[in-house]
This record gives sequence, C-alpha cells and structure tokens, in this order.
Amino acid sequence: MTQQISMWEGYESLIRSGVKKQTVRYRDPFDVGDAVIVFEHDSGAVTEIPARVTGVRTVRRDELTEDDALADGFESFSDSELTSAVGGARFDDLLASSGLSPEQAMSFALRVDLPGEVVAASGTEVAPGVIEWRAPLDGSELSVQYHTVQRPASDGNSWAAPLSTIALVALVAWVVVAAAFIGFVVVARRSKRRRRERALRHLR
Repeated sequence: MTQQISMWEGYESLIRSGVKKQTVRYRDPFDVGDAVIVFEHDSGAVTEIPARVTGVRTVRRDELTEDDALADGFESFSDSELTSAVGGARFDDLLASSGLSPEQAMSFALRVDLPGEVVAASGTEVAPGVIEWRAPLDGSELSVQYHTVQRPASDGNSWAAPLSTIALVALVAWVVVAAAFIGFVVVARRSKRRRRERALRHLR
C-alpha cells in the first residue's frame, strides 16, 4: 500500500510549483519510496498528488537549519503581506538568484566590551577589550564566555599608598598623644585635690 503524507491545503500551490520540497514531521515517520500527498480542504474535498520520497533524515529540533526552513517552504522568514506592503523580493528568491547558501549570504556577530582587563574569552579580540563572536547559521550552538578583572590603576596614583600609610601613622600617634594627655590631666587633678585636702587638714 502506498504511504500517505497528509499536508495542510495551503501548501498545495507551493508543492505544485516546486517551492516546498520537503516536510518536517514530529512522530509522523515515513519511508523512502512512492507516496501520495493528501490535502484535506475545509470544504471537505480531498486532493491527492502522487510523489516520491527520495530521502529521510532524522534530527533533533535544534539541529534544523535555514536550508531546511527554505526547503520546507518558508518564503522570507517574514509575513508575505508585510513583504508585499514594503516592496522588494522574497528572501528565498534573492537567495536563489545569488547562488549563495544562507551561511554565505548572512551573518550574525555579537560584540562585547566590558570594563577591566580581559582574562579569558572564547571569542576573537577585534579591538582592545572588545570581543566578537560570529554565530553559526547551521543550527549549532555557540559558547559565549568572557571574563574580565578590574585592578587598581598603577599609573598616576603611586602617591596614594604612601599617603595612606602616613595618614594611618599620624592617626595612631594622635590617639597615643591624646590618651597620654588625658592621663596626665587626670593624674594632675588627683594630685591637686590631694594637696588641697592636706592643706585643709592643717588649717583645722
């Protein structure tokens, strides 16, 4: 029995024109060989188109690429009405006419500039302290790692450390002198009070 592949009726014109050349399925497997593409219309009518499955590829969802999207009939990664409103050609038409793959026709770059000294980075340094990553367009993952460290400036502030040391020594010395002065005042007052008490006793 010929295997059947059910499709949404909106794909019929894309399949007949050859724009849609593959389908992405989840838990709906089929095999290489003859097949019948079945369109069930809202009106209740059913359209069948004979076809042949030339290949089957099993991948994870995050492994699907832009090439898979274009072959699946995604016209321009945008709304067709929006494309018509703003003008211009569809992205898939531009890509097909250029003869380039999505990886050759487009790119995505991330640049990061953080304060401090770059200690480690998984990207490429394109300027002092500026790291760039170019994301792959084949559906694979890109690791972004960037580690900087902020250290005290050594130039122009060499006076700060000796000055802080001198200030600390002066503070300690002031505390010692103040404590000694307070102790001297306390002892002097006690001594004066004792002399006064002795003088009063002699008067009696």
